[in-house]
Amino acid sequence: MNQNSINLLRGISLGVLSGMIWGIVVLVISSFTQLFAFDFSIFNNIPVFIAGGAGFGLLLGAFLEVSKDKLPFRGIIPNSVALSVSIWILFFGGGLLLHLLTPNRYYLEGHQHLQGFFLSIFLGLILGIFWKKWKDFF
Repeated sequence: MNQNSINLLRGISLGVLSGMIWGIVVLVISSFTQLFAFDFSIFNNIPVFIAGGAGFGLLLGAFLEVSKDKLPFRGIIPNSVALSVSIWILFFGGGLLLHLLTPNRYYLEGHQHLQGFFLSIFLGLILGIFWKKWKDFF
């Protein structure tokens, strides 16, 4: 297959796989930092965090596959980190807009947002490493 061709199967598959792993890592880190209280036990939250990570990873992997030649950096790891952080900033911007429209319902929690920012960098790293390792598999 041509290096510049779009292979959505690769982008989505690697994105979902890296997102699921990332979801488990986020659950573990959030359990240790205790920046927010969970409504349920860790075992009940595992499917939620895996599904959330898979969703974020699917979005990231698909966008990375479609735009990999148009991103500013040379390597796939810096590009995946930049794209992951950009998607996180879009989500954060939506949350900020909700807070500005209805501040009594949506709160800003700086320490949680900072943790989310660094975890988005980590998702980009995971996806970039998987992408390099399995580039010939798909």
